[in-house]
Amino acid sequence: MNTARQALLKIQMIDFAMIDVGLYLDVYPDNKKALEYFSQLEELRESAVREYEARYGPLTIYGLEDKNYNTYINGPWPWEREI
Repeated sequence: MNTARQALLKIQMIDFAMIDVGLYLDVYPDNKKALEYFSQLEELRESAVREYEARYGPLTIYGLEDKNYNTYINGPWPWEREI
């Protein structure tokens, strides 16, 4: 598995964990350990996305640094990238 695919898989795994913890927090909103864990996952995700986008380009339109939307449109679409 190449590094781009590994980086994307890392983001997907964090996303899955965040959804799972979010569902748990829906039932137990006062659970401090779960809230702390969710906060840690948010930081991990932000870092992983920043690292991915620095190396391979934006994952979404929100990942544009220079706000030049033509860069996002004219570059390869996520499904066209070699991963």
